[in-house]
Amino acid sequence: MACNCHNCEHEDVHEHEHHHDEKKERIILIIRLIISFLLLILGACAFTNEIISKVLIVISYIIISYDVIFKSFKNIIKHKDIFDENFLMMIASVCAIIVSFLNKDAMFDANDGVLVILLYQIGEFLQDLAVDKSKDSISNMMDINVEKTTILSDGIEKVISTDDVKIDDVFIVKPGDVIITDGIIIKGSSSLNTSSLTGESKPLEVYENDKVLSGFINNDGILYVKATTTFSNSTTAKVKKIIDEAAKKKASSEKFITSFSKIYTPIVILISLCVMFIIPLFLGFKENFYSYLYKGLTIMIISCPCALVISIPLSFFMGIGKSAKNSILVKGASYLEMLAKIDGIAFDKTGTITNGTFIVSEINSTNEPLMKSLLYSCEKHLTHPIAKSIVSSFNNEKELDIIDLENKAGYGLSAYYLQEKILIGNEKLMRENNINIAKVDSHKTIIYVAYKNEYLGYIIIEDTIKDDAVNCIKQLKKDYQVSLISGDNKEIVKEVASKLDIDDYYYEALPDQKLKILKNIAKDKKIAYVGDGINDAPCLIESDVGIAMKSLGSDIAISSSDIVIMDDKLNTINKAIKISKKTMRNVVENVIISLATKIIIMLLAIFINIPMYVAIIGDVGVCLLAILNSLRIMYGKIK
Repeated sequence: MACNCHNCEHEDVHEHEHHHDEKKERIILIIRLIISFLLLILGACAFTNEIISKVLIVISYIIISYDVIFKSFKNIIKHKDIFDENFLMMIASVCAIIVSFLNKDAMFDANDGVLVILLYQIGEFLQDLAVDKSKDSISNMMDINVEKTTILSDGIEKVISTDDVKIDDVFIVKPGDVIITDGIIIKGSSSLNTSSLTGESKPLEVYENDKVLSGFINNDGILYVKATTTFSNSTTAKVKKIIDEAAKKKASSEKFITSFSKIYTPIVILISLCVMFIIPLFLGFKENFYSYLYKGLTIMIISCPCALVISIPLSFFMGIGKSAKNSILVKGASYLEMLAKIDGIAFDKTGTITNGTFIVSEINSTNEPLMKSLLYSCEKHLTHPIAKSIVSSFNNEKELDIIDLENKAGYGLSAYYLQEKILIGNEKLMRENNINIAKVDSHKTIIYVAYKNEYLGYIIIEDTIKDDAVNCIKQLKKDYQVSLISGDNKEIVKEVASKLDIDDYYYEALPDQKLKILKNIAKDKKIAYVGDGINDAPCLIESDVGIAMKSLGSDIAISSSDIVIMDDKLNTINKAIKISKKTMRNVVENVIISLATKIIIMLLAIFINIPMYVAIIGDVGVCLLAILNSLRIMYGKIK
């Protein structure tokens, strides 16, 4: 199966070429840095002739700055942007060199001009390296670098390209191998490392008929897996696509910083021009001009908003990556930002708060073995969740030869065994067939059974609350309003709400009614809605943040929700909120660190004669500090 999207192939090729070009450019930059620095040292040596010294300094400057000069003119001509860092560095460094050559008595040093660009280039190199490594660590997290796969074709093992694996192909997964696409185990058992996809450190034990997902790593036994998706449509491919697209969606904080930098930089440039030309007018222009020109150029250098422009998007990128490592798919930075601002959270019940898989909680019968066999033999032919739960509960019972099975929606089913009629269903079915039953007073699902027109007994079916539901709701209630919205009957919803200590609950709500309830709750609040991604699609779309549970691989959930909880654990929602808040704290810290450092250096430049390169060290330093601070999101613990 070649990738059915040619654009994907082209993107991979372009991405590979882009990385190759970047590596080549970095090697060239390192060579330029070394040559420029050596020429600068040589030009500054005492034995060098003055003219030769100036020539060496100019050559050194051209070698290290030609790309900066080119970018600054390109931005001015193409984008009308005269306030970018390239232009500021060019003006400051060129002025330093020209003034030092023209006036020996000025405090300018030509070496400062070259040193400014040298330090700037080193800083940019380190920043790019840090950013690329952090981005690669996230991108590679979901990469499956397996080019060849062994499949079983007509009983013969055959090695093919991973991209050529088709649905229903059986591929072999040996110990240490990565499962390349979603599938079902048809032979073998093993333990799997699922941490790359679910964040779960505990190995997952799997057996025949168990479903497995791409990205899982086989720890020990040999597995034969029947593919249920192609490689390009596998879970890992979907996860990686979401992460890649999420990085492109800006949060309002990012948009604000972009707008802010467009206002901030011209203001600081105006301040630097005032320092250069206005202050000397009051203090004595002739005596103070060069001194304040130097101060103004230093301010111009420190004014670059690089730290803000780089570190804030990186903070969100780290937040998205940290979320992915903890089984949380965030579809964009804006949703991570919004999650940190919510006032309340509303939950669907079935499949969200509860497991969505029913269990037989009670059996009452005059002939239990016969009733169990009848239930198992009839229900195994149906696909309803209740039927599946009955089959699962009684799968060790004797299977009987059932004929003429008929399923009647809203009532139950009828069938024949040994030419005698079987009835399995609700009270209405029994009443319709004149079967006298002992009515059971319960709000749970009751299934009555009759055979040979005689009442055999009943079973009670119920959904179970997830193990971590109580703890999740308890933690959320400390900070948020928690609501429960369900389509189930009043007594069942009331019982679940009582067990979870939720006071605000709603019942018997159809999808459109759920939406009305949600809108009413969210009148003056920001609300997150958590649902299973199918019946809850309207609420997932309309809420401030839609969170889909138990929906890994579901296209409906992925398209309707803003965040997908991959491991189906409610406590993971608490993790998602903590990551979002940590990300937003990090953004604020980076803004404060960057602006405070720049203001301090500006003040020092005005009131104290600090060298120009100190501004560059400060600018590069604060940028690297902000990047390192952003990395804390990815590699720090969630508290």
